[in-house]
Amino acid sequence: MDTHSEWLKARTTTEAVAQAEDRVSQVLAGHAGIGMLSDERDTLVWSVRHDLPKPIDLG
Repeated sequence: MDTHSEWLKARTTTEAVAQAEDRVSQVLAGHAGIGMLSDERDTLVWSVRHDLPKPIDLG
């Protein structure tokens, strides 16, 4: 598994999410993966699954 982390500079959460969406689309272009944005307290703010297979329904 590869991991890629970056710091984003944004004035608002909305601006940070927009930046994260852009970066994730660039970093994951042509690859499956997950993008996440957390704040300075490590609280999850935004996430996305990109081209991952659907989970198997075991029920």
